[in-house]
Amino acid sequence: MDNSVDFNNIYITHLGVKVSVSQHRDVDPRATKYQEIGIGEPSVDMPIIRYGSTLDELISALQNAKDKMEKIYNG
Repeated sequence: MDNSVDFNNIYITHLGVKVSVSQHRDVDPRATKYQEIGIGEPSVDMPIIRYGSTLDELISALQNAKDKMEKIYNG
């Protein structure tokens, strides 16, 4: 049985809204399927922001998510 973990999720909130930061990998742990930030409750139309494999790309995506949420939820 394979005991490797193929995904990571971090759940946080901002302005009372759920945010999921996720990374899902293929069988090869070095091969990433996708990395994304989901805003709000899981649904087919929830805002998704994808990010790359560098720290700068993650920071940029998090800032983008924060800006988008503040625009939507603060008017």
